[in-house]
Amino acid sequence: MSLRFILGRAGAGKTQACVNMIRDALATPGASPIIYLVPEQATFQAERALLSSIRPAMVRVQVLSFRRLAWRVLGEVGGAARPQLGELGRRMALRGLISNRDKELCIFDRAARRSGFIQRLAMTLTELGRHGITPAHLSGQLERLRESGRGSEALALKISDLAIIYQDYLTYLEGRFTDPDGVLLLAARAIPESRWLSGAQVWVDGFTGFDPQEYRVLSALISTASRVHVALCLDDGETGHGVDSLFFPTRQTRDRLEQLAHSGGIPMDAPLALPQDLPRFSDSPVLAYLERWLFAIPGKPCAVSPAGQLALVAASNRRAEVEYAARQLVALARDRGYRWRELAVIVRDLEAYAELVATVFREYRIPHFIDRRRPVSHHPLVELVRSALDVVSTGWAYEPVFRVLKTDLAALSRDETDQLENYVLAFGIRGSRWLTGGPWKYHRPFALGEERVPSERDAAQLAYINRLRGKAARPLARFQGALQAAPAVQEMAAAVHGLLDELGVVARLEEWQRQAESSGQPEVAQEHAQIYSGVLELLDQFVEAMGGHRLPLEELCQVMESGLDSLNLGMVPPGIDQVLIGTVERSRHPELKAALVLGMGDAEFPLGREEDVIFNDREREELEEAGLELAPTARRRQLEEEYLAYVALTRAGHFLHLSYPLADEGGRPLSPSPYLTRLQRLLPALRPSRAGGELASGTGGDLSELACPEQAAGLLVRRLATAEKTGTLDRVWVEVYRWLLGRPEHRRQLKHVLGSVFHTNAVPPLPQDLVRQLYGNPVRTSVSRLERFASCPFWHFFSSGLGLKPRPVQTVDAPGTGAFFHACLKVFARRLQEQGKDWGQLSRPEAAELLHAVVHQLAPALEGEVLLSTAHYRHLAGTMERALLRAVMAMAGQAGRSSFRPAGAELGFGRAGLPPLVLDLEAGWQMELHGQIDRVDVAESGGELFLRVVDYKTSSARLALDEVYYGTALQLLTYLLVAQENAPSFLNRAARSAALFYMALREPMIAAARPLSDQEVEREIRMKFRLSGLMVKEPRVLRLMDHTLVPGSRSEVVSLSLKKDGGPEQRSRVVDEEKLDLLLRFARHRIRSLGKRVIRGEVHPRPVRRGPRRACQLCEYTAACGFDVLIRGNTYRELRPCPDAEVWPRLEEELAAGGEGD
Repeated sequence: MSLRFILGRAGAGKTQACVNMIRDALATPGASPIIYLVPEQATFQAERALLSSIRPAMVRVQVLSFRRLAWRVLGEVGGAARPQLGELGRRMALRGLISNRDKELCIFDRAARRSGFIQRLAMTLTELGRHGITPAHLSGQLERLRESGRGSEALALKISDLAIIYQDYLTYLEGRFTDPDGVLLLAARAIPESRWLSGAQVWVDGFTGFDPQEYRVLSALISTASRVHVALCLDDGETGHGVDSLFFPTRQTRDRLEQLAHSGGIPMDAPLALPQDLPRFSDSPVLAYLERWLFAIPGKPCAVSPAGQLALVAASNRRAEVEYAARQLVALARDRGYRWRELAVIVRDLEAYAELVATVFREYRIPHFIDRRRPVSHHPLVELVRSALDVVSTGWAYEPVFRVLKTDLAALSRDETDQLENYVLAFGIRGSRWLTGGPWKYHRPFALGEERVPSERDAAQLAYINRLRGKAARPLARFQGALQAAPAVQEMAAAVHGLLDELGVVARLEEWQRQAESSGQPEVAQEHAQIYSGVLELLDQFVEAMGGHRLPLEELCQVMESGLDSLNLGMVPPGIDQVLIGTVERSRHPELKAALVLGMGDAEFPLGREEDVIFNDREREELEEAGLELAPTARRRQLEEEYLAYVALTRAGHFLHLSYPLADEGGRPLSPSPYLTRLQRLLPALRPSRAGGELASGTGGDLSELACPEQAAGLLVRRLATAEKTGTLDRVWVEVYRWLLGRPEHRRQLKHVLGSVFHTNAVPPLPQDLVRQLYGNPVRTSVSRLERFASCPFWHFFSSGLGLKPRPVQTVDAPGTGAFFHACLKVFARRLQEQGKDWGQLSRPEAAELLHAVVHQLAPALEGEVLLSTAHYRHLAGTMERALLRAVMAMAGQAGRSSFRPAGAELGFGRAGLPPLVLDLEAGWQMELHGQIDRVDVAESGGELFLRVVDYKTSSARLALDEVYYGTALQLLTYLLVAQENAPSFLNRAARSAALFYMALREPMIAAARPLSDQEVEREIRMKFRLSGLMVKEPRVLRLMDHTLVPGSRSEVVSLSLKKDGGPEQRSRVVDEEKLDLLLRFARHRIRSLGKRVIRGEVHPRPVRRGPRRACQLCEYTAACGFDVLIRGNTYRELRPCPDAEVWPRLEEELAAGGEGD
């Protein structure tokens, strides 16, 4: 029995010394086992290293981790009979234990609801167990705190909760399970009884330090094996031994092992101190200098050029940094002949780089392996289990049902799922309607208050939807039944397994695995191959941990969610020759020729250590003073940072690449690591290269950025874009173009990327035959559609030409509210007319009673009974009814002060009611306008009939004459045109146009500088409901508008104020009858000009912009049109705001010229 250290700095050959000594031991006759003990993640590489050095391979040598060694010993001596509670099972058990004690816990009952807390608690219990702290120790410390009057402090409350949970956890394990964290302790007790280890030779390599349980195993090994060799990265001749020593972590490890040997009476052999001339850096004097002096105080500057051995790169961001690293790797493999396995990428924060590295390296065709346990919470199978449980717990809410269906593991295809989802969203189907009530028969009416009989096509579509509903709901309904009938957790887990079996999950995963393998994605294939076993293992641990208990459904979902979130898979490297990407702490790098260390910023090197969430640093120090030693504090762990940086920077033997980003993803500046600052002081000749940003203009002859054909095509595009501006292109890039063009495998990609250089996003006019197919002749359209065309032709093409619409969703939005208000007012006016009542004589109780009946009649028809679906929507229906009553009473008040009375409400023209507005366009084309006028009012004076149109708006609206000129506000004028032309038919006599108004249908907001009386409030409300627009300024017409108006007052009916002389004030929008006629003639002209542009096939995206308002803000098709002002030919049509005085002459000029304008 003896202990021997193998000591040496990085690159001294410690691992090779271990392999050589193992090979020599095998050459010595004997049957005693030889054990090579390495970190868990390094076993694969250690086995490869041994197999490459030992011929023939021998079973006498075993490469083991601590945990595998423990199970090997327990399998021989005994103690492994009880099942081991896995990590996932432990977390589930802890959640259940906390739930049972929620009334007694002070802090952890609330914290347990937070994501990640159970995992953190499990780690704390592991820490307590590894440091030999029992519930009794915690209870003793709690008593001491209480005796000192600190029983209500956070530390005492934490210890109290931990003592309860820890004791419950040990009681739960007793006689049933082996604690996964207690395996090493069991092994430490069993090692002295092991015949297999008696006389064994052990080499321990690849560790910086050990936890308390590993020290106990090593102590037992030292006392049992014939000899234990421990390799440590340590310079035995280093003068400084304090906490600021570079090798402080490994020196602590050596001191602790020496103490164990001395306390056990084990002799110490003389250490094997490897030479200071490091073999790793024999061909790279710069890297040898860096290893020796970068972390030495004081340093020793060196004038040697680092070219070819050391590179420093400052990148504009992480993406540019990774792309530069990819080009560097390709260059090293191509120019120096390095194998991929001789290269590695080292980072500190793997999560920040993993996905970016994977994406970029695939683009550059670099075979690689990311050394991490892959989280699989995103996998469709995990989402299926999680969502299926949510379906039951939420009572078939929309989101979890379709999360299940969109995993591609359910019974429906993607297209079927989309069609079913559209139907469910349109009618707000959720809850019991999935399972009860017979076949779905919902259909959308043409309009509120109008029923229609479903056609044969509707019936066929409903039958199809109901078949999809059955396929989707039946497996989930059976799962729900099995889950609700389950007497205990074991049957609940069986219900989950039954659902997976019914859906044929195994076959689908195998199919996905084959597809991934055939498409060259071995890691994805491994994920599909392992995930089902991982979920089954989770269910097994669930049953083992809680099998006999009955959990409420909500708690079951929480426990399973915790297990699913922590599920991750360990991947086996899919190939031998590939670049390893890993962290400096976890990854065990083989002998490397080149290493690329990314993310060398001051936030990563040194890494800021966060304090533990359960015991912070101050609390840990206090517990240590009380004799309860835990893991080192964050401040203590910070002392290891320099050693980890040393390890990262000394991995490579020939070439070292160091890089850092200058900014993060949000553009915030980042600073380089202080180690890089020190490095530049020691190597003045080292100058950082720049990566990212715009390509330099110049000759462009530097080909260092050309690494692969795909990336070369992208660079060529950027050079061509620059050349288009400068007018020059270097011949190098002409040759690149010819090279790509001359290879069929790259020609298609070249054509694709070149399209981006010359792309203008221009859409040519549609052919006439296609225009005829889309719109017909005559073109039947509405004025709102033409306004949309004026706002952007492409918007009109998508919505009116192709008929594309956003899928309907059952909700009460602004358009839905407007439609509901319009329908209610239409039915209200009709019933008022049927009862022979005058608007001006309508009392509030009469209006409220009639309106209540109308609202309750129409509410079920709005968006599939949405107003009756929830308490929130029922409250909203009441709010809408109150707003409507206020509007109705405002109309009644206006009627009492005005001579105008409604002659028609929701008056349709075109498809029903009045004839369409017909306009001749050109070359035999006609256009028919159809629509619906909200209200037409009439009044008689002096034997003449006057009419006005009123358009209801749920938001504030103002008739802007410049928008009329631009064609974006033609509705009111069109309605007045239609009413005037058709007056002889529906009014039985001709009529003169008097006004066109907007009326706001919304709850008014009153702003006042002082408290108002009830009468003042009512007056302010009436003022908010005033009709706004344009009216003829003839005095007779103005009196008809408001016969109560007197000189020097403001009307409460229309937006009109009179001066003291009786004339309208300047702010009143009144015009001569000739000007109103001019507006009507111009509106007809503008409608005709827009129609001509429609039939000419104009569809080019050219949205209007008026100040900060853009048509794109209202368009649902921005993702399809591709409009971007950075693309040539994409410009806004600027609508310059013009005062009315400037608009009138422009209207006259265009009408006189007969042009179509813009």
